[in-house]
Amino acid sequence: QKMRRNARKVYNTRKTAENRWSGSTTTFMVQNVFETFFPDQLDKDAKDRGPRKRGCGGSEVREQPDCGSCAACKDMLKFGGTSRKQACLVRREYSPCCDCTRCPNMAIQDADDSDPEEEEEAPGPQDLPNQPINGVIPDPNMEVTWVGDPLTENKRTYYSGAIVGGQEIHPGDYVLIKPDKPSEPLYVARVMYMFQSMLGVNMFHLQWFIRGCNTILGETSNPLELFKTDECVSLPLSAILDKATVEYRPPPDDWSTQGGKPLPSEARDIDDGKTFFFQMRMANLALGYFQVHLFKTLVLIVSCSIKPLATQHSLTTTTSGNRRAGLVNPSLIKTQPIEGDLTPVANRTLYVAKSGRFEKSIFLDPPSQERAHRFCPVCYQRHKFFFTRMPQMGRSLPGCEDGQIHYYHLLQTHYSQFQWRGETYRVGSALYLQPDSFNFKKLEPQPAEEAPPQKDKVDHNLYPEFYRKSSDRIKGSNEETPEPFCVGYIRAIFHRSQLDPLRMESHDLKLLVNKMYRPENTHRGASLSQQSDLNMLYWSDEETTVNCDKMIGQCYLVNSDNLDEPVSDWSTKGPHRFYFSQVYDSNLCDFKEPFGLAASIGQQGQGKGKGRGKGKSVKSKEGTKREVIPEDWPVMTRPLNCLDVFAGCGGLSEGLQQSGVAKTMWAIEKEEMAARAFKLNHPDCTVFTEDCNLLLKLVMKGETVNNKGQKLPQKGEVELLCGGPPCQGFSGMNRFNSQEYSLFKNSLIVSYLSYCDYYRPRFFILENVRNFVSFKKSMVLKLTLRCLVKMGYQCAVGVLQAGCYGIPQSRRRAIILAAAPGEVLPSFPQHTHVFNPRACQLTFVVDDNKYKWYDSANSAPLRTITVRDALSDLPEISNGHQVADMPFEGDSLSHFQRKMRGPEEQQVLRDHICKDMASIVEARIASIPTASGSDWRDLPNVVVRLSDGSCTNKLQYLFHDHKNGRSPTGALRGVCSCASSRACEPSDKQLNTLIPWCLPHTGNRQNHWAGLYGRLEWDGFFSTTVTNPDPMGKQGRVLHPEQMRVISVRECARSQGLPDTYRLFGTILDKHRQVGNAVPPPLGAAIGYEIRKCVGVKRQVMSSDQDNSEDVIFVEEVILVEDED
Repeated sequence: QKMRRNARKVYNTRKTAENRWSGSTTTFMVQNVFETFFPDQLDKDAKDRGPRKRGCGGSEVREQPDCGSCAACKDMLKFGGTSRKQACLVRREYSPCCDCTRCPNMAIQDADDSDPEEEEEAPGPQDLPNQPINGVIPDPNMEVTWVGDPLTENKRTYYSGAIVGGQEIHPGDYVLIKPDKPSEPLYVARVMYMFQSMLGVNMFHLQWFIRGCNTILGETSNPLELFKTDECVSLPLSAILDKATVEYRPPPDDWSTQGGKPLPSEARDIDDGKTFFFQMRMANLALGYFQVHLFKTLVLIVSCSIKPLATQHSLTTTTSGNRRAGLVNPSLIKTQPIEGDLTPVANRTLYVAKSGRFEKSIFLDPPSQERAHRFCPVCYQRHKFFFTRMPQMGRSLPGCEDGQIHYYHLLQTHYSQFQWRGETYRVGSALYLQPDSFNFKKLEPQPAEEAPPQKDKVDHNLYPEFYRKSSDRIKGSNEETPEPFCVGYIRAIFHRSQLDPLRMESHDLKLLVNKMYRPENTHRGASLSQQSDLNMLYWSDEETTVNCDKMIGQCYLVNSDNLDEPVSDWSTKGPHRFYFSQVYDSNLCDFKEPFGLAASIGQQGQGKGKGRGKGKSVKSKEGTKREVIPEDWPVMTRPLNCLDVFAGCGGLSEGLQQSGVAKTMWAIEKEEMAARAFKLNHPDCTVFTEDCNLLLKLVMKGETVNNKGQKLPQKGEVELLCGGPPCQGFSGMNRFNSQEYSLFKNSLIVSYLSYCDYYRPRFFILENVRNFVSFKKSMVLKLTLRCLVKMGYQCAVGVLQAGCYGIPQSRRRAIILAAAPGEVLPSFPQHTHVFNPRACQLTFVVDDNKYKWYDSANSAPLRTITVRDALSDLPEISNGHQVADMPFEGDSLSHFQRKMRGPEEQQVLRDHICKDMASIVEARIASIPTASGSDWRDLPNVVVRLSDGSCTNKLQYLFHDHKNGRSPTGALRGVCSCASSRACEPSDKQLNTLIPWCLPHTGNRQNHWAGLYGRLEWDGFFSTTVTNPDPMGKQGRVLHPEQMRVISVRECARSQGLPDTYRLFGTILDKHRQVGNAVPPPLGAAIGYEIRKCVGVKRQVMSSDQDNSEDVIFVEEVILVEDED
């Protein structure tokens, strides 16, 4: 105990010395956005800073939205009035200068700390944000006169202009439209084209713009800034109230060199209610086709080398009910020739409302002048998206083989291939299917090693707290975790012969597939699954027919005997790769060697160049070979130069380097022990241990080295900036999140954004705890996004679950990704592993709207990683084990363990050490059963002898508990007078009891302290790994599944996905802190692969721009024809 006290004393002394941070060093732009939030933490160097805003920020508040309903607002121009002489009456009620209810300054001051993060949430409906555009009110008395010569087409008469209310309006003009709700400001839209319907109604087709306050930026946005949307509609011309002036502001050509410079002194924007500007566009989350999907699809969207087209597909719909929804009637798809050249206009940015995503987009001009009178790029994108969601059939196969007509060909039409969602599927392709697509034989459930006690058979006198376990749900269990995708191998593609392909929907197309067995689907069940590689399958000759609507996506399958390299190397070269080496016969429960078709899958095709990867050559019914080549990760000519701020021990850098996208050249970590651990694992990196604010100040003053002689990164050298600003004030795992130090450290986000503004890297990553998105009523998130948008960055925010990327831990993290102008903004990585759905509620709420980044199935390609996968190969140790290096006692037993040990099978086990717990705590741990779900409520109320020779006391229940009553035996359940609704008495406290007195004392108001002294479940997962595992901590489920101790440092590192070769430094508390603060490398690698795709896209586009070949990129023109009902 004396040694433990001395260790804590040294640790706390060093921690106090390290916690002295300076005020935030900020660039002018970041200070302009953030100074209202952290005025006390910003560096107040008058020589380096401009004038401060005064008061509560009234000048900024006056730019915020007015109420829209008072008499003064109704007279404002933006609400359709005639003047703007008075301020909003509601605002003046609160303050002589501003509306304090909308003032960012006052909103921040009034906001409370975030609620503690709930590790698991009950599954619920995924509500979407409210629609930003509601109804409008046309003016029936508005006079409309057409301008120009009419052009009649498709029962419509188009015009080049109109005089509406005395103002001449043409396509491309911006207009104001009166909403049906008087509290809302006037809508802003752009006129796309004008026409007169067959019923004689004067109409115009428009694209909506949305005000910044209706985006995720909320009140932090500029009131004069608009955002384009992916919403368009046709309205009567009488709905137009007035014309507006909207300016597009692209990023400057020298954008990358403008970081850190003073803001230009521009004239104040005119706020006359009808003058605005825009930089971004708001789109719909559903249009995921236009996001990065590897790089083969995105080239179509970002490429500027589009040649004249010959014959292309067109969509025509006459379904009036789908007019505004933008849906395509699949029965009316037809092919017709079009002419002209599709030339992209200037790059713009896109904001995806339901996912909080701002990104660059390419718009297309009309394909020809002949069609300019009715072209809408929003309709084009939407209908093209829905077009890709319908199967597009290739050439049908002949109805006979060997001169004989087969009966099934009289009833079915067969095809060699089809396209769906931008991918080509052919006979011989492997694909993901929904988990319920195949029926496997049900296996007998394996009996638990120690079953939990039955409630009706518990001795309540011996276990007086067991009654608190009212729920049967076990925290950290995988009972609710879904199955991974089924994998099939396509043998035939067909539909009923009577069906017209042009009227076919996805459920009409049938696929005959071979069922692939995962190890857990065989008769050997979970035991075989734990030993096998995650991407290993068993071929099966069983065939089944599935509908196309069961499809999820494409994957790649190979017989491992046909590879000329190790399976492990082939598997890491690209995504969605599976292999098999045996055939499984479910009837005989037998494994066989591959033969026939199975033996040939993955044989190398002819004429394949170096670097194309392995594939399979399949002979189709046409008699031709169809080679399916697995997709490789894009080749990096060199990794990006990375600067890691708040680097910790380097988990994020490790993951990015594993993906091959970056190499960390510089790292900043003020904590000495963590910095030394980072240096051990990244010896070529320059690690700075100074305050990040001081380093930035040196660079901004033109210094090239610090006082230690280390070379500082300069402008233009940093290509990727990553980091996680200290999050203790945000994290639900921190029980002291209101301490001044934690709140002070939160201002380091300002410093981190200043690094981004100064260096202007190509890509930017901000990682933080999930509560970051809700802290201070989401004000920190809003200001962060506003800061990035104001810099000119494309950016996106999302909540990711690290367990979905291959670690046995629930760890939800908020991630902000940003990309410079000219780059492609990465998508958030799709889940690679299934995980408990209660821990995968990844939506977040901002201003009563739910946001999400994903739109995928409730499954994933690979099974979940369990505690057994992570820990079963580690040797047994006892409480307080302190031998830092020890040998493994056997080989790795699972795919995850082989990955952690590395390709050379690390033989020395480091840091398999655990905290030395006090004797009373050790006795409690020893008394916790090893049954699933066991915790302190399973402790017996007995007297035991401790390791120091003393004995515990028996807990006395002396009070009636008004809430819980008496036990079935009539015994009392209260341990303090407060249980009887009286004041607590100090004399009621009991010490040295096996059941900690404080837990039943406060359990009624703390969810019975579920999980404290909790054991991990072998087939479950870790709760969020913390910096100091303690059975009595807020995250108390830290006991080994079987052994009588808390989990070791190496076991915590395994839960984070840190390789066994990864070195830590310092005392056991230092190492636990380094592990608990780290970003899981598998999560970092998943993000890195997404950035790598974007780098590959840009390189391929630049290559195609420089290529003068006659390559043609085919796109489909969308023609929308509406009925006039």
